[in-house]
Amino acid sequence: MEYGEIERPFKPVIRIVTPVVNGIGEKAGVIVINLRAASMLEALDKTSNAINGRLGLVNQDGFWLYGVAPKKLWGFMFQDKLDYTFSRENPVVWKKIQIGQRGTIQTTEGIHIFESVKYDESHLFQKTEDTQVQDEDELHRPTWKLISFIPASVASDGLQKIRLLFISLFLFIAVFGGIGAITLVRTLLKSQEAKREILRLAHYDPLTNLANRSLFNENLTLELAHALRLQEPLVLMYMDLDRFKPINDELGHEAGDEVLKQASDRLKTCLRESDTLARLGGDEFAAILPHPGTQGDMAKIAERIIECFSKPFSPMGHKREVGISIGIAIFTRFENSTDELIRHSDKAMYQAKKAGRNCYRFHKADMTF
Repeated sequence: MEYGEIERPFKPVIRIVTPVVNGIGEKAGVIVINLRAASMLEALDKTSNAINGRLGLVNQDGFWLYGVAPKKLWGFMFQDKLDYTFSRENPVVWKKIQIGQRGTIQTTEGIHIFESVKYDESHLFQKTEDTQVQDEDELHRPTWKLISFIPASVASDGLQKIRLLFISLFLFIAVFGGIGAITLVRTLLKSQEAKREILRLAHYDPLTNLANRSLFNENLTLELAHALRLQEPLVLMYMDLDRFKPINDELGHEAGDEVLKQASDRLKTCLRESDTLARLGGDEFAAILPHPGTQGDMAKIAERIIECFSKPFSPMGHKREVGISIGIAIFTRFENSTDELIRHSDKAMYQAKKAGRNCYRFHKADMTF
């Protein structure tokens, strides 16, 4: 049914609808998933051909969905077919079917074996951060009745076979309904993944996957406040690659990007997991080192980084020598500004450049409070 009219040719559809609310609980719209039911009806055909009896499917009001002549199907959709129901043809059996979830009803004509089929609401209406169902009255969970009728003449021979096929068919329909639930949940999870990706792009450098300048500034502010509270030193290293520009000029920016990724990998091996390593832009890197130890410890870290960069890089199959100049600033309680700490480390880095590059310089040697 689309725009108030029944589409032709007829296409059996299972429609799943759930409301979506915003962050303050207001309804923002609905998600509608239309599942083609053709495969389910084809499975009913195959099963029906394999049994000595008649297999039928009716909705919660007793209207035929499968198992009778086409003119009697989908009676609830047409005004001239409202009398074509299982409940009118078998009123006594229908009353018993409505009472139970599953069972066997024997009459003089034969045996009716029925099973209730419905969606698993715990999966279909799974709550996430972005969607929730608030009002139980809004939930409509149709229950279908799968009914197998075995004439009395063949009931005694085929009853066990029918039961086995009935169980297999019920499992298939349950899986078919689960596909709808999975589709709905996957749609919502993709939305959450997109939000996480946006958050990652806002805080991390896309080339090296290191923290970017924004996240670096946030972490520096937090580590500085932590150092003040505990009366502990904090070290900031500013690093700039030496002889990097000729690589971009001679081999192109793709080769330069490869050097930057290799440089970030080498720097990671020289620092601790508790340290924050960031790419600030271009060929500039920075590292925040909480609980740094002594000045001698800092010198050893700087020497280890320089030694790590002594091996040639291989961008695009070309060997190139790339060094690194390091400026080291040490925070004390008399310097409580992140901008001041950045300026000191940056100044020390340029002192290393002037001293011949591929070396390190301290801005402040006194690490005591």
